[in-house]
Amino acid sequence: MSVAALPAKTHSDGPEVTWSSFLRGRTVKGWRPTEFDDESLVFLPAINTKETRLTACRKAGCTILLAEPGLCPGCRSARKASAGLAFEDWLAQPKPARVPLASGCMVEGCSRVHFAIGLCDFHRLAFRRAQTSGLKVSTPAEWLLVAEPVLLNREKRCLAGCGHDATSVQGLCSRHTRLYLNWARRQPEGAGSFIEDWVAREHEPEVIIDGVLTSYGSRVAVPFALLPEPVRSELLFAVQGRDLAGTVRFDPLLLRMVYLDLRRRGVTSAVGLTLLGQPKGHSQMRVFREDLQRRIDQAHRDWSGLDPRDDGVLYLADLPMRESQRSFGHKAKIDLRGISQDWLAQSVAAWMRHGGPHNVSTLYSAQHAWTLIDQILSLRGTPRAALGAMDMDAVIKGVREKWPQQHPQAKVIRMISQVISFARREASLSLHWRDVPAQFAIEQARHAAVGKPSRSAANVNEPFRYTPAPVIDWVMDHIQLIDRGNAYSTAEARVLIYLQERCGRRTSETVRLKEDCISYDHSGSPYLNWTQAKPPREQGPRLPIHQETHDMIREWQQIKADHGVVSQWLFPTFTGRRDHHRADTFLNQRLREFLKLLSNQAPFTSPVEGAEGNLVYFDLTTIDPYSFRHSFAQRLADAVDENGISTTPPDVLRELMGHKSHGTTMAYYEVTAKRRKKAMASLPPRRLDINGAVVPFDREREGFGKIALTVGTCTEPQNVAANGHFCSVDYACEACPFFLVDPLERDAMEAKRQHLKVKYERARAIQARQHVLDYLLKRIDDCSSLIGAIDSYIASLQPGERRRIGEGPGSYGRYPRECIPATEDRPARDPHGRSLRCQAVAGRRSGSSGRRCLGKRRRPLARRSWLWPDEEQRSPSPQWPGKQQYPGNSSITTPSCTPPSKRRPTKPGRHGTTTRPRMQPPPPGRSSKPLDLRRGNSTPAGTGKRTTENHR
Repeated sequence: MSVAALPAKTHSDGPEVTWSSFLRGRTVKGWRPTEFDDESLVFLPAINTKETRLTACRKAGCTILLAEPGLCPGCRSARKASAGLAFEDWLAQPKPARVPLASGCMVEGCSRVHFAIGLCDFHRLAFRRAQTSGLKVSTPAEWLLVAEPVLLNREKRCLAGCGHDATSVQGLCSRHTRLYLNWARRQPEGAGSFIEDWVAREHEPEVIIDGVLTSYGSRVAVPFALLPEPVRSELLFAVQGRDLAGTVRFDPLLLRMVYLDLRRRGVTSAVGLTLLGQPKGHSQMRVFREDLQRRIDQAHRDWSGLDPRDDGVLYLADLPMRESQRSFGHKAKIDLRGISQDWLAQSVAAWMRHGGPHNVSTLYSAQHAWTLIDQILSLRGTPRAALGAMDMDAVIKGVREKWPQQHPQAKVIRMISQVISFARREASLSLHWRDVPAQFAIEQARHAAVGKPSRSAANVNEPFRYTPAPVIDWVMDHIQLIDRGNAYSTAEARVLIYLQERCGRRTSETVRLKEDCISYDHSGSPYLNWTQAKPPREQGPRLPIHQETHDMIREWQQIKADHGVVSQWLFPTFTGRRDHHRADTFLNQRLREFLKLLSNQAPFTSPVEGAEGNLVYFDLTTIDPYSFRHSFAQRLADAVDENGISTTPPDVLRELMGHKSHGTTMAYYEVTAKRRKKAMASLPPRRLDINGAVVPFDREREGFGKIALTVGTCTEPQNVAANGHFCSVDYACEACPFFLVDPLERDAMEAKRQHLKVKYERARAIQARQHVLDYLLKRIDDCSSLIGAIDSYIASLQPGERRRIGEGPGSYGRYPRECIPATEDRPARDPHGRSLRCQAVAGRRSGSSGRRCLGKRRRPLARRSWLWPDEEQRSPSPQWPGKQQYPGNSSITTPSCTPPSKRRPTKPGRHGTTTRPRMQPPPPGRSSKPLDLRRGNSTPAGTGKRTTENHR
């Protein structure tokens, strides 16, 4: 395709814009100002710079330029001839200097330029004749001392910029004559090879650079002005675009070879060529030419408005894509040529071009789905004007067969609906869709996804990659095993993995941390500043971090400063010319290398508690960077205070994690509830009456003779028969002999007693009658009697059952640990219930609550009150909206002892006086002393183990 065959792009308010002027208008003025001259269009690359791949030969005195440090071919040959000399000594020996080409003839008064020995052609021949005639002279300087050379002045010179005499019939000097004849010999017969063609394609005049007459080739310079238009502007535009993209360092040698190739072949325009018309060459040259060719063709399509490529092939680079979906190559494409019906292909193509922004996966799903739809409609043979609900049913049936999983099936059905909706309202497609009946559409009820749930949907724990805390602790305890060969790379890998585990950010958010990512509050506590990786990509809420994490970041910044690394990013990359951060894959690769090394040298072989509360053997190779993020969130969801109350409300965890959906955050609490339910299922059922006596209990028959209450059950026959509507004591259950309570509900009884005390104080404040106060005091005493009976019952149990109750999660893990002595199969515990043997192994903190926290202990946030269905049965334990369940007691499903017909819906925020427990800052897991980032050192004392003394 030639440029002349395409029309010029015109504008309504101006004249025609030629292809060359269009390119000149898009070239960058001031591009590489110290290397490129906008007037002469000469590019003279700088040597030994960060932005340019160009350096001199390592041999002292050698001026040959190379892309990478090393020896030029001539120096390599010279080195082989001097094998007896040490390499460093040979490099230090200066190479014999060549006589500067810019100096004139050594004969005084001669204005001609010299060749190799400093004499012009005429005087060089005179010098040689003097030597052959018997004159004892060895150098031109000795010859000038004994002879008086004759001056010769001729007006006929060689080409402009040469300075030598024209000695041949072609009007050239001897050197240029030899070059011209060699070129003419390579030309095909009848090509009409003239000196003008050779000058236009091969000859480059000598120029003065840095005060010395030299050639463009010796300095790897590119005179763009010697190329004809429009290829001159095409090459300059493409080279500037590639360099300003900053993906790779600029290589002047490749540019020089491309320039020479285009000029020698006489190319006038590179539009429509393949690899600039020269497919041969090494891989770097092919990539360089391919990139230049792509930029030239794209600019030509913008200028002409015409796309010579196949209309059925859409390139992702030309489509509106989401910002996070731009990590694809320029060859990535969507092939719609498999859709035989043009109106369908045009509709899908228009949606892809103008219905964005898109995801890459959505576009490929659309390609496969509409190819399937085209096949189904073609087999049915229904005309376009007769399409209806039956045709859409057939389409959905085919989709369900091809995508049996529920999640991808729903995604495809949703995409089909979007394309149809877009096509019906797009004016350019009205010619095709105005005849399509409205019945040919997706109906939400009939065409819902009905496939089998995917693994992530079937198992709520699967998408959150539950990794037990002991496994994460084991991995981080051996981080000193990382060794990448040098101090900088080793420290970089250690810090990356450490921050990913400590801060729980997404992988892309960790590698995108800025150099100034640390800030402080008014008390000097450190916080981490981070940017959300998902739209709208705003600054995330400041994350409180441990002092150890702060020290780790500061130490890494000092290591970077010691190595002379200056960047706005905390983890900069060294590929390309731009200041850029490490890619997400870099962290993935470093973690895979570490886990492989850990599996070989220190595998984790002990069983740990799984997501379902069962014991499993965990495979370290299944861990990825996102596992650290999920472990971070799960630790926060599991964290409780000394009273067993969760210290991380869901809204706080959602903000810290940067979740959009509340359901995503609640999934971590569901994992916690599953483990608690699993632990409770292992405990034998028990019921106590108001005197503390054990009542026989049959779980299978329980539902036939009891009414579920908030705390315990009611077995009074008449009240059970009336379904809770015939309570003889007005729901003062603690005073009823038919009231049974489970020992695991001690916290609920304690909360009820506390609530009655609050009611008593309120009644006193309003000066209620004495019989009301006595009634409340008696109820308080009854609750105290039940609580005492529960404690006595726990103390009378066998050690095994006491141990299960004491170690159970949630509310039943808060019994006094002093009454649980050590046994042979269970280690001793301190008064707070922590295992004394496991503290050093698991790296647990030895604070009052035995939990780890992130940063300093903060003041409690504003309290929230929740309305309980029955004010008399209100408990200080918070109840999350939508959950009819007490925290720590998953067996109770009815949140009130009020009969079901009298219960009111639960609504947060109304006249509730109870408060949430004090909330600790939500830190994940382990707090460790900073690691020694430098190679080969670890803390403490090279053991890789962290002790509780460091965290007191």
